[in-house]
Amino acid sequence: MLVIRQEQMEVFRAAALHRFEDDMAAHLAEYSRPLFEAVGEGPLRKAVRLGMERATNYGFTTRGPVRLYLELMLLLGSHFDTDPQYPWVTEILAGRDSGPQMDRAARLYERTMDYREKVAGPNDAYSLDALRNIAVLARQPLSLPGNDFLAGMLR
Repeated sequence: MLVIRQEQMEVFRAAALHRFEDDMAAHLAEYSRPLFEAVGEGPLRKAVRLGMERATNYGFTTRGPVRLYLELMLLLGSHFDTDPQYPWVTEILAGRDSGPQMDRAARLYERTMDYREKVAGPNDAYSLDALRNIAVLARQPLSLPGNDFLAGMLR
């Protein structure tokens, strides 16, 4: 009879976690290529480990919900789960009694997509318009009157 000791199980568990971390780091590098190119692999892996730990604290222990949690960290900010801009996130994540993790992850995804459409617009139209406006403003010379800095900044 084959007996697997607890120490051996721990080695298997650690190897599986490391493989998952590798998979998620590769996925997030593609998911947000500009961010990956700006920060590099080390900080991205650190964010993956942080996200995996925080997702586990909310009862997200399977691949899909943890991956969603990591993607939302990049989309909404690394501390999106406690950000007062997103009270619905906290409600969904903290509501462990409101269903299994896959159901909560589905609600989190649906609510995030609804939020994105309202904020960024259909097909990101609002965000693209804002970026175009910023590009136009960036081409204009900056002139601030020396005598009333606050009024110039407000203008």
